[in-house]
Amino acid sequence: MKKKIYDTIYHEHLDYHTFSPLYKCLKDVGFNLFNVDIVDSQGGSLRIYCQKSKLYTENKNRIKKLINNENKILNEKQLLKWTTASTFYKNKIRKEIFTTHKLGGKVYGYGAPTKTVLTCKLLDLDINDVYQIIEDNSLKVGKFVPKYGIPIVSKTKYEINCNDLILCFAWNFIDNILINLRKKFGSKIKVMSVQNGKVFLT
Repeated sequence: MKKKIYDTIYHEHLDYHTFSPLYKCLKDVGFNLFNVDIVDSQGGSLRIYCQKSKLYTENKNRIKKLINNENKILNEKQLLKWTTASTFYKNKIRKEIFTTHKLGGKVYGYGAPTKTVLTCKLLDLDINDVYQIIEDNSLKVGKFVPKYGIPIVSKTKYEINCNDLILCFAWNFIDNILINLRKKFGSKIKVMSVQNGKVFLT
């Protein structure tokens, strides 16, 4: 919510829990929840430490702070902000794709994680929008993005240049991807993160 991320909500993640009800549920079944961390994976996740014994003391300050933060973030006003931001990013990315095609460039993708399918759905992307997706994982190469038919390749037969656009679907690895793209295609390649429409030049 805070980072305005939308593409981690997909079929492999069957349940989504906030801390407050989990805390109550664990206590009700006899668990002592003694600490909790917020980790960066998937845009922000909870790592909860609990046990049946009383060996560790509950970190009351940490727990109280997290519950208060959740109450500030998870409300109707913040949900509306999240929806507005997601729509803004979608329109920004679609506009950049349209402009690239209009100027005679090609649009490629980079990285084919599971969330690529959801991103294509939300951004209304298909083979007419994205020519190919470049992927480092050999197990995915030679396949297609489900439903949308975009081919996944290890390298493209075309020379990517400054007129083209690369959409980074694996935006959580954007720093390393920019380094790889710079090695493969040189400088001045335009890369756009599908997380928020931010444009990078290699």
